[in-house]
Amino acid sequence: AFVQRQPIPYCVVDEAHCVSEWGHDFRPAYLNLGWLIPRLCRYKDVRPTIIALTGTASQNVLTDILRELSINDHQAIVSPESFDRQELTFEVYQVKPEERLQVLRNLLRDIIGIRPGQPLGDIHSGLIFSYFVNDRTIGASTIFESIQKEFPQLLDKLGIYSSTRPMVVRSRGRDWEYHRIRVQERFKRNELPIIVCTHSFGMGIDKPDIRFTIHAMLPRSLEEFYQQAGRAGRDSK
Repeated sequence: AFVQRQPIPYCVVDEAHCVSEWGHDFRPAYLNLGWLIPRLCRYKDVRPTIIALTGTASQNVLTDILRELSINDHQAIVSPESFDRQELTFEVYQVKPEERLQVLRNLLRDIIGIRPGQPLGDIHSGLIFSYFVNDRTIGASTIFESIQKEFPQLLDKLGIYSSTRPMVVRSRGRDWEYHRIRVQERFKRNELPIIVCTHSFGMGIDKPDIRFTIHAMLPRSLEEFYQQAGRAGRDSK
């Protein structure tokens, strides 16, 4: 009804890399945007300008976005001169598989400043990523349990989030869906400052005071790594 009275000037697709990354799998509706928008939002001879926004996308992903959204002008890509963010520092640790959990716990101890017998001060907010949920070597469940066992003082400061239910959580079905929503809400309020998660966490999370991200595994791609690491330091600190 709205488009019958006046034109819609713009249709904006935020986090547009998802059109390429997820559109072919469990978000096929993304792939319909390119032909739905001109048809449903057309006013007389006026069609909306499609604007696709993303903070991280390789040239292949950009090409895919243009194709799937039916943006035919390849000069339409506007990129910053640099993707460098001065507030972020990157470190890579080469370790044996059996040492990953111990190295991760040591990193967390240093970042948070945990001292035996000393009370915890203010805890920096952070994310710990794994690409598996229930892998017994380095899955999110294993990392979560390992941190709880090593640092019992973090029991009420640590949460876990994944699309499928982790072994360490008893909630099922809708209870698990509710649990996930509550984890996100508590993370935003700093009630759970540290989250062990898979790549399913973080879409739409604009928390300015995330101070660190830890990847327990080699990232699947540089762009995905930069997207996840870039959730830290949104306040330029």
